[in-house]
Amino acid sequence: MGELIEIKACFFRGEYETGTITRIVPKLRALSEYRRIQRLSWLGRDPREMGYLPYHEARDIVDTAARTMHFMDTAALSSSSAWPSLFGGAHDLPGFLHTQVWICCNAHLVTTEPFDRDAMFGVLDWCFDNGWRAYQMQSWGMGNPKMSTMILCAPPKSFGVLDAVLQRLMRARPIPLEARERDARIVLENRSQPRPGLEQ
Repeated sequence: MGELIEIKACFFRGEYETGTITRIVPKLRALSEYRRIQRLSWLGRDPREMGYLPYHEARDIVDTAARTMHFMDTAALSSSSAWPSLFGGAHDLPGFLHTQVWICCNAHLVTTEPFDRDAMFGVLDWCFDNGWRAYQMQSWGMGNPKMSTMILCAPPKSFGVLDAVLQRLMRARPIPLEARERDARIVLENRSQPRPGLEQ
């Protein structure tokens, strides 16, 4: 199960309502390893450093962090900086969005999360044209599974590791979408003055 840690973000709704959203999740590796992922770079820091975010934005970053950590640990993947060697430095690949390069057993895998059908087929077509394998895994999406489709893909030399990762994911369960409401704790602050940033 691993050590349990709190993921927190501060939020505001309207002029006076502020609070924190907290989720408790297992941590199976050092925080520094999670922080190598851009969307997790804030983990373990005082949530006030990010300021008070709109309520739904605060919920999104907390939920995204929980799903990303769960995916990393279930798939046994770590962040990689191998983008240039995989894609030749190109940053405008068709359909690729919120793309992350991973490493496992010296082999590289890629996740990307396109938001619409055309973008999704752009990713699948690119993978086919370049000899990659690709799998749609919407329920394992890290960013916004309701709005995007996560695609897990790999170049030919990583097919063996891709098969092992797929097996690990199939034996596990992603964090269900309803956990957004069930697993977070919301604490409101009593505030008689405007929230930080609105004081005159």
